[in-house]
Amino acid sequence: MSKKTNMRQTQVITLTDYHREEIKEINRDKENMLKEYEKKKEGFGNLNQTFLYKENFFLRITFSINEERTILSTNKTWIRCYWRI
Repeated sequence: MSKKTNMRQTQVITLTDYHREEIKEINRDKENMLKEYEKKKEGFGNLNQTFLYKENFFLRITFSINEERTILSTNKTWIRCYWRI
């Protein structure tokens, strides 16, 4: 083999090894990103549950307040009627 041919083959092997390492690194990064995504996805699920719980709590309070308003307005009407007599 000539010296130039040997150098070219060595360069090709070196580049192939370099790219193989680059591909491995990219695959590791991909796996890490997928793991982070899954963690964030689970966190979002918990956040969504918390939001639904608070929304339900708010609706119950709103309903309770409206109920109290209805009772108070009914009592005020009754009191007004009583004083008119």
